[in-house]
Amino acid sequence: MRNKILSLGTVKLALENLRFAEDFPGTFGTIAERIGIEDTVVILYLLNGLSFYVSGAMFARDGQRSKTMSCLSADESIKFALKQVDDAEDLPEPFDLLAKHIGVEKAVTAMYFLKGMNCYIPGSVFREAQLKQRNKNIITEFSNNNYSYLSKKYGVSKRWVVEIIKRQLSDFKTVHKRGKL
Repeated sequence: MRNKILSLGTVKLALENLRFAEDFPGTFGTIAERIGIEDTVVILYLLNGLSFYVSGAMFARDGQRSKTMSCLSADESIKFALKQVDDAEDLPEPFDLLAKHIGVEKAVTAMYFLKGMNCYIPGSVFREAQLKQRNKNIITEFSNNNYSYLSKKYGVSKRWVVEIIKRQLSDFKTVHKRGKL
């Protein structure tokens, strides 16, 4: 697994767009409810661009699923798995890395809810957050004649700066029309 440095700036940007468990894709909403929004964002950040399978073996006695294990609640299954883990190195990749950042219990909780799944975490969650922040900055810094400056500063064409401003004005007008009705 590639080494990844946790960028607090990127995590903060994502947190602006992922404020509630419902904002997360699929099973990650459940994980966010259990371990918290911020730690779930860290999981998505560290695993984005990776494809992996999560085995359910650590949640079964003797490596096999038994009828008694399938009757256990999520909390009981997680507690059972935690008894088998001393530290982050006891977890399979990529959850060993997660445990170092968010703790073993939260990493095992995430594993529980992802068990039996082939997972791929797209990086788009963070790219969208970065683009929204860039567009917000362009709009904030915009004055009637600084298209060239903004295009150079943010690495986009002048035409794209104009488009971002037009979209913002269009959204602004739509909101005010609705407010007057």
